[in-house]
Amino acid sequence: MAMVIKLFNIYKNFNVNYTDEAGLTHFHAACMARCKHVIEKFLELGQDPNVRVGDIGDSPLIMVLSNSWFAELLLRSGADPNLANAKGLTPLHYLSTLEEDDDWPNALFELSHDKYRPLQVNAKNNSGAVPLLYALKQGRKN
Repeated sequence: MAMVIKLFNIYKNFNVNYTDEAGLTHFHAACMARCKHVIEKFLELGQDPNVRVGDIGDSPLIMVLSNSWFAELLLRSGADPNLANAKGLTPLHYLSTLEEDDDWPNALFELSHDKYRPLQVNAKNNSGAVPLLYALKQGRKN
């Protein structure tokens, strides 16, 4: 992660259109490395917070979901909490598998409502599973 931050500091290139052969952008790299100031700069320059990675289709929101601060930043910047990847998994599917923060699912619902995008709790993935099934498999009670 430190190397990614150093590279962004050296090049200071916030090219919102650069995409590699796999569909990965500089913005995706910043999200994966949790580079706060870089992510904020991209969003300030008009980066679409819903740009997905190539064939896998993961959104930046899915990439940062385990960290509520970054996820909140993306949601407040227009990230779609219902955007599914190539497997049909939404951020709520992924969030249902995390065990760290019991308040984070509630925050996701609130932030989604604030942006007038009600969270689709019954969204099915490609196998037909809904987020509640994922949560139950993890033993979550909230």
